[in-house]
Amino acid sequence: MTKIDPGNDVAFAEKVAPEVDPALLFPENRLDEREAAAFLKNSVNTLRNWRVTGKGPRFLKIGGSVQYLRTDLLAYLAASLRTSTSDTGGAKRRARA
Repeated sequence: MTKIDPGNDVAFAEKVAPEVDPALLFPENRLDEREAAAFLKNSVNTLRNWRVTGKGPRFLKIGGSVQYLRTDLLAYLAASLRTSTSDTGGAKRRARA
């Protein structure tokens, strides 16, 4: 197994994917699809359907494995907040006190 060198690995990740904090890519920050489904309180099949249709949170595809970053799951939940049934989520919402 390849040893992780946080210094070199983080520098490499910053060059390859500058929009992602490299520390988030480490194994302890990733969930497999079963764990992600439980986190979102949805089924694995729902996550699979979302991936096919382009809905749902961003995901990583590593070989045949699908994984999710915890921060992407939290961002997806935050983007799903609504103030009413007619709220489509497009406008900025006021924070609730």
